[in-house]
Amino acid sequence: MRPIILGVVGDSAAGKTTLTRGLVRILGEEQVTAVATDDYHRYDRKQRAERRITPLHPDCNYLDIMSQHLHLLRQGEPILKPVYVHSDGSFGPPVYVDPKPFTIVEGLLRRADLPSAPRGFAPPVEGAPRHVAARVLDR
Repeated sequence: MRPIILGVVGDSAAGKTTLTRGLVRILGEEQVTAVATDDYHRYDRKQRAERRITPLHPDCNYLDIMSQHLHLLRQGEPILKPVYVHSDGSFGPPVYVDPKPFTIVEGLLRRADLPSAPRGFAPPVEGAPRHVAARVLDR
C-alpha cells in the first residue's frame, strides 16, 4: 500500500515544524515518515550568504534529489536522506529513512517547485491557519 503524503508549507517560523510534530504525535511515530525540505539545501548558511541567495530560490536546493526521494518513499522504498543542521547552518551525516504509511513533507518549497513531485495536490486543509498550508499530496 502506498503511503499517504501530506505537505506542510509556509514561511519561516510559521509553525510548520510544530504542526508536523503534532501530526506525528497524533498518528504515531511508528506510522509516520517526516521529511524536511531544508535537508535538501545545496549550500550551507555561509555559502548562501556568499552567493547572496536564499533557500527560497530553486537553485539553492537539490530539487531533483528531493523529488526522487519522494517518489521512492511513495513506492515504499527507503532513502538515504541528507541532513541540514539548523543550529549552525551546516550539514550532518545522512540518515537512512524507511517508508511508513504516512509521509509528511514540511518546508518552504511547494509541490509546484519540484521538477516532478507526486500528483494529487489538493486544496488547503479546512481550518488550517492562513500562514501554514497543509495539503494532501497523494493518496
